[in-house]
Amino acid sequence: MTTTIRAAEAYIDGAWHPRVAFDIDRGVIVRVSPIEDDGPTDHDVLAPGIHNAHSHAFQWAMRGQSHALVAGHEHDDFWAWRDRMYALAERLGPDDVYAIAGELYAVMRRTGYVSVAEFHYLHHEAPADPSRPTRMAEAHAAAARDAGIHLTLVPVAYHRGGVGRPASGAQHRFVFADVAAYLDHVETLRAAVAPQDATVAYGVHSIRAVPASWLRPIAEAAASQEAPLHIHACEQVRELDECIAEYGCRPIALLEAHGFLGPRTVVVHGTHLEEGDLDRLSRSGTIVCACPSTERDLGDGFLLGLEMLQAGVRVCVGSDSHAVVDAAEELALLEGHARLVHRKRNVLTVPPKVLRPAQTLIRWGAVDGAAALGLSSGRLAVGERFDALAWNGVSPSVPASEWLDRWLFALPRRSPDAVYVAGVR
Repeated sequence: MTTTIRAAEAYIDGAWHPRVAFDIDRGVIVRVSPIEDDGPTDHDVLAPGIHNAHSHAFQWAMRGQSHALVAGHEHDDFWAWRDRMYALAERLGPDDVYAIAGELYAVMRRTGYVSVAEFHYLHHEAPADPSRPTRMAEAHAAAARDAGIHLTLVPVAYHRGGVGRPASGAQHRFVFADVAAYLDHVETLRAAVAPQDATVAYGVHSIRAVPASWLRPIAEAAASQEAPLHIHACEQVRELDECIAEYGCRPIALLEAHGFLGPRTVVVHGTHLEEGDLDRLSRSGTIVCACPSTERDLGDGFLLGLEMLQAGVRVCVGSDSHAVVDAAEELALLEGHARLVHRKRNVLTVPPKVLRPAQTLIRWGAVDGAAALGLSSGRLAVGERFDALAWNGVSPSVPASEWLDRWLFALPRRSPDAVYVAGVR
């Protein structure tokens, strides 16, 4: 059955259009047309939904618990935080994951996220249950279904603790014996989560976590399924040093040499890139997923937002460890960080065509975000999923052209009045 949503103002392909009706059939837009009558509308303002392209849901349980120095970690950084995260990961079971993820995903949807890519490496139960090797993943899929948010599950390959180091401690819950075991697990997972309508992608935790010989087989498997392919890369300076020591090059060059880059590939973080890396990412069409609230929380560094925009690198956002779960704030931080780096305002623009950072940020969060999750979404256009954010009670004195600016930069973190996921409010 076709339903119709009417908006007084709709943001379509980077521009505002007055009085637009969207006909939706089974979650997909089948017609976009001007409203000919002067009757009421369902919403004052309608814009594309934002896609959360990187999540570790279980880390939501850590919020507020890592903001004090502990003995032995007086130099507190990402690596010290990771030890605390491992302690949490070691004690969680499927029921815990379902409860944590369910609460998190509901918050995501309320703030404006219409989908989430779960970068999943908490694969194995402790103790293991050979008869149900996918229960941890199934818990995420069930939580997303019940929260009403689309899930792209990214089971990630993990094999070692670092260069020349076997996995240890909680990492034993993450690892696979070889690349064939990982690829078999993905196929098993695809069938297991199908009832929850989740999409299954491929991923590698990082170049620290697998030998380079795993990269091409996983990339080829993802290509054969036309599935997204995700990896953490260039997040930490230590990571770069270890990659150079082991392979004689930086991570992005290594990924390129092993056929891992491409238009369905998502490089998560990318906070330590150089000019040659930007060229490789742009040339291959690879997407970079920035997680600025987490990168701020962990002291990782800043995304080279302006440089990526100028180089034509696609960008999306994720809430990662969930220090903050707010679609507007995650996007606004990209502009805020760029202002701090360049010491000027309205940085993420392309004059004379793009004069508002909000235009860039919504494109990154909606269009590039959807591509990162392998979804036909991100634009309010025929043939795309109706994934949308809506607001009511907007003052007539506020021009439509300023609304996204206000949502991202000037409102007290006001969640949308309605969030549609595949047409469902």
